[in-house]
Amino acid sequence: MTENLFEKLTYLIKTSSAYLLDLVYPRFCLACQVNLQGTDNAYYVCLNCANKIEKISQTDACLKCGESLGPYVGTRRRCRNCETIHLKFDRAIGAARYDGVLRELIHRYKYNGEKLLVDFLAELLKNKLADENGLLKEINLIIPVPLHPARLRERGFNQSELLARYLSRSLNIPVSQNHLVRVKKLPPQATLSRPERLRNLRDAFNVKNINPFKNKNILLIDDVLTTGATASSIADTLKKAGAGKVYVAVVGR
Repeated sequence: MTENLFEKLTYLIKTSSAYLLDLVYPRFCLACQVNLQGTDNAYYVCLNCANKIEKISQTDACLKCGESLGPYVGTRRRCRNCETIHLKFDRAIGAARYDGVLRELIHRYKYNGEKLLVDFLAELLKNKLADENGLLKEINLIIPVPLHPARLRERGFNQSELLARYLSRSLNIPVSQNHLVRVKKLPPQATLSRPERLRNLRDAFNVKNINPFKNKNILLIDDVLTTGATASSIADTLKKAGAGKVYVAVVGR
């Protein structure tokens, strides 16, 4: 009887708080703008939009870079790029395909400063990592991909750092935010090939203190992975500083 009363009181407090917040900060889906007032949705993404996000299956992704291979999965489970280019990280894991609704949400989060989306995006990634057959047991440290100081001033926040901090709290794995720095600011790389990006990113990152990374298996966090050049450059830097394995986890792939 006491437990039932406690549950009812907890529910009333939560619903009352949500109602009051709706009055001050009306909630709507940040993908399609549908009204979320009066619902228990805490992620600012409606169920309809969330269901449109295509998760990447473990069975159809490249074992190296995490790219979804769809029906073209070969026996070696490697994409064409990873057959010819040596990326320095041990493995990359993508939660979902970077298109449609997910592309819109990440764009709003990253470039429009919609930080309210961090919970939804981080939960998407956390759920993916939970399915990775014990991978999290190997991880000693979480690191966000750092921004160049000039880019950080322009954007006002590091989108990867917010994701990493959320995952650190949820998974109870420490996060390092200041020992890896970006020392080279590059122009947009969207039109460049993977080999060109790899050349541009050589020596783009530096380790201020090697001690936190020595013999640690690291989970590198970013919002999106395209060619893998940035993650590869960071993994190379971390391994030269004494790190063990470097895994990459991204929301969009």
